Amino acid sequence: MLVRYFITMFVMIVMCIIASFMFNVKLPSVKFRIKCLNVFMILIYAVNMMTLVLDKQYFLIFPLIIGVVLINFSIKHLSQTQNYVLWYTIMFLLLISQIILMRLDFYLAFKQLLFIVLGIFLRFILLYTKCIWLNSKNEILFIGILLTLICLPFVFGVTKNGATNWAGINNISFQPSEFVKILYIYLIGLYFTQCNLIKPFLLTAFVIGVLFIQRDLGSAFLYIGVFLIMTYALTQSLQFVLIGVGFGSILAIISTFLFTHVQTRITAWLNPWSDVDGKGYQLTQGMFAMGTWGIFGSGLNKGLPTKVPYVTTDYIFVAIVEELGLIIAIAVILCYLIIGVVGLNISANQQNYLAKYLTLGCTSVIVIQSFIILAGILQVIPLTGITLPFVSYGGSSLTSMFITVSILETIDNNINYTNPIEKFKEMLWKINFLKKSE
Repeated sequence: MLVRYFITMFVMIVMCIIASFMFNVKLPSVKFRIKCLNVFMILIYAVNMMTLVLDKQYFLIFPLIIGVVLINFSIKHLSQTQNYVLWYTIMFLLLISQIILMRLDFYLAFKQLLFIVLGIFLRFILLYTKCIWLNSKNEILFIGILLTLICLPFVFGVTKNGATNWAGINNISFQPSEFVKILYIYLIGLYFTQCNLIKPFLLTAFVIGVLFIQRDLGSAFLYIGVFLIMTYALTQSLQFVLIGVGFGSILAIISTFLFTHVQTRITAWLNPWSDVDGKGYQLTQGMFAMGTWGIFGSGLNKGLPTKVPYVTTDYIFVAIVEELGLIIAIAVILCYLIIGVVGLNISANQQNYLAKYLTLGCTSVIVIQSFIILAGILQVIPLTGITLPFVSYGGSSLTSMFITVSILETIDNNINYTNPIEKFKEMLWKINFLKKSE
């Protein structure tokens, strides 16, 4: 027992050292406060590792520590934007995700960490792709990629939870609709710069129709929401919004009669207590978990979130409420509001109309998706099966979200676009200069 105690203390000390390196008192007050919040979460992260120590899995802790350091290094040293608030907010969400996933399933937490590393790598690459996203000549290319991705489930389809929206090749599966969102936003923004409403409507109808056939209704309603927000930004007319809401309502009614898994979700949503052990099991277990422990939660590893189905994906917010409490849950919700405010501010400051619509679309995707899943968990609407951005487990979702935010950051006018080759040459020149001076 004494050996375990010292190992645990060693891990705590290592994490405190990492936290101290993250503390930079010279930062402006807003960034400093956000860093303090993330340091606090890293300490919670370290406490959660005590369970791994007791399970004799402490040798796997160090990759997780490296991952946390890598995230911070990416934000602090590779960022070329002044929007630190955006990325430190996302880092907070990623830390929450790692804390909960590590408690629920260490293997999934480790896999998620690998996707975080992939997302950071993609972000660094996307910092130098502004010319791609603001080039109107890429329309045909993006349409081709969109059609290829969205039709993949018809060829390599994998059915999960009643929807055939996954593509699987040699035991490797991903969700194409997650990446179609990015191409869709670009094309809609491009058509809006041409003041053309016919093409966006036809594209939206096509995408929603394909998703409807694949029974991926959660993504379909997400596309409808993004289209309505971007249409309102162009027309400033509520008529189009009301028409879109009506279309979405009709689609929901039709899906209720056609798909049994939708009928099950709506029945459970309307009266979960009528079948507690069957259709309403997920909702009732979620309510029990969220309503038991109050403001501060049960504490890590002291609750029973594993009794809730899909707790690592759709229902991960329930585990956060149960074990970390309402305070952290509200902080997660505020993070999405911060992302929304920062994204809208970036969009409003753009002079280029394509950049304006593209950044608005990227912001809308994150905010609407988080609202849909949170509303489903809180029983405001039926469950849709989509993930909570940056928090739920899922490689496709996390990677697409990293790309979305990276595009948002790339287009921001505050970015100092420096050619990476020139930066490399400058670094070599400094090295040679130091050698000569010696």
